Amino acid sequence: MGSPETPLAVVNGEPVTIAELGPELLERAGRAALEGLILDRALAAELQRVGLSVTSAMVDAERALLVAAGQGDSGGLAAPGDASQRLSEYLASAGLDRAALTRQLRRNAALRALVAPGVVLTPQRLALEHRVRHGERSIARVIVVASASLAQRLRERLTAPGDGTPLPARFASLAFEFSADESAPRGGLLAPLSVDDPRAPLALRQALLSTEPGQLSGLVGLPSGYALVLVEQRLSATGVALGAFEALQRDSIRHGLEREAMDALLARLVSRAVVVPMGASFGSSLGTPSTPGTPAR
Repeated sequence: MGSPETPLAVVNGEPVTIAELGPELLERAGRAALEGLILDRALAAELQRVGLSVTSAMVDAERALLVAAGQGDSGGLAAPGDASQRLSEYLASAGLDRAALTRQLRRNAALRALVAPGVVLTPQRLALEHRVRHGERSIARVIVVASASLAQRLRERLTAPGDGTPLPARFASLAFEFSADESAPRGGLLAPLSVDDPRAPLALRQALLSTEPGQLSGLVGLPSGYALVLVEQRLSATGVALGAFEALQRDSIRHGLEREAMDALLARLVSRAVVVPMGASFGSSLGTPSTPGTPAR
């Protein structure tokens, strides 16, 4: 790579050398590498404890699931050429090389092997997923902020006499400006949401249930802060029968339940890891280990 004084870039006419950039590179790359190693060792110990191992076929299956996820709801896998293209697109968007992707897929395979025996798709859960995806749903926008006082001020702005701009447009503008939710770039617009969806916060689902289309909710307390909800419309049930839904979606629903269990197991494994930094290279940020990056799906 060169000597410590080798310039890597020039900023405002001044060279930036390896020696200057090295400590920050070690801090960032070293932390990521250590977090990955923490997870790998925790998974290896857990696999050994239960007498399981990860095979190349299991890694290939995870790769196929990743490609299938890129197919949306169309079902089936992409053609070989499409699969290669989708993997390349995923690598580019995730900032991974193929070796890093393989490591992620091995971790996924290990997590899935550990949780799969305990994941049972019951008729009750299948019926719930059918209601969530094909029952009545709401189109809504949300603003999430850290404090109740800010949420209340935004609500007062939304309920004050306006200049004739429709409420959804004013709500979207404030969401874009103030909301901490990932929907902010879309003006707070959420995907169609069922009040039966257990993945959504209960308070949000209650707000959807009690707020009529075209109306603004009161303040909604969430784990991440305080929310305002604007319900734009109700979508009627799609009419897809439960039997047809099961035939098409049973495997994907099971994979979704496995992913939920995998995330929970990952959090438990990492929280149990004991990390003692032996020097200042990683700074104080490793005093409490954090969860490594989410595995590729």
